[in-house]
Amino acid sequence: LHYFKLKDSTDNNSRFKKEQMLSVHLHSNAYRLKRCFFTEYTLAWMILGGFALWFCYDIYSLKRYLDHPEYVSYYHGFRLWFLQHLVKGELPRWNPYWGIGHSTEIEASFPVDIYSPLELLFGPKYHWFQLLQLILILGAGLLAFTRLGFGVLVSTFGVLFFFLSPWVTYFFFYFIKADSFIGLLLSSACSYLWFERREKKYLSFLVFSTIFSMFGTKLDFWFFYFAFFFVFSVAAAILFRQACFTQSFRPLFFYWAALCLGTLVHA
Repeated sequence: LHYFKLKDSTDNNSRFKKEQMLSVHLHSNAYRLKRCFFTEYTLAWMILGGFALWFCYDIYSLKRYLDHPEYVSYYHGFRLWFLQHLVKGELPRWNPYWGIGHSTEIEASFPVDIYSPLELLFGPKYHWFQLLQLILILGAGLLAFTRLGFGVLVSTFGVLFFFLSPWVTYFFFYFIKADSFIGLLLSSACSYLWFERREKKYLSFLVFSTIFSMFGTKLDFWFFYFAFFFVFSVAAAILFRQACFTQSFRPLFFYWAALCLGTLVHA
């Protein structure tokens, strides 16, 4: 009896120690995760948020925003007029205020995007929407780079370099082109991850990002993106090829189908 009591006591002590060690391990992992989140991600958003506030200062303070005659003079007015008709349940097809009349498209697109609900809630605060666009571009870039496996701080400076490239920075001041940059970042990350991991969720994200990034933007931008994605996809299929030729190029066909599906759904 003494032996069995001693054995039970030893088992209970060892079980207690294991549970205690497991609890300490879980708490340490949670603390490490919390510490990582509140250091790297907080620092990243402090850098990106500070950059956005600094870069767009002359825009949201209206110091230089009105210097862009092309959009301030007619695009924003047309956009608000179009949205007011949609709220009334009307789809305007003809704009009688431009010359002798014009179809209700501008820059080969309709002015409906994620900022339209904000216009209904807060009015035509386009100078603030420009700041929001930059924050969304930087956030999409941070998400894309981190999903590709880069560190948080490396991704932070990576998306800053992406935005400061002449192509992106120049067209950022054209209000209708920012969504295409967001779509380019997300679609590029989904494309690479699809060919690397072959998980169907990345095809779904590719369809969504394609549909989203075509709203309210200049559609001829997507001619360049399609050319890039088709060349990129062929290169990725060769890079991640398998022994069987058919199996190597099957993901390529699924990728092309997802890209075309997103385009057709948007259309």
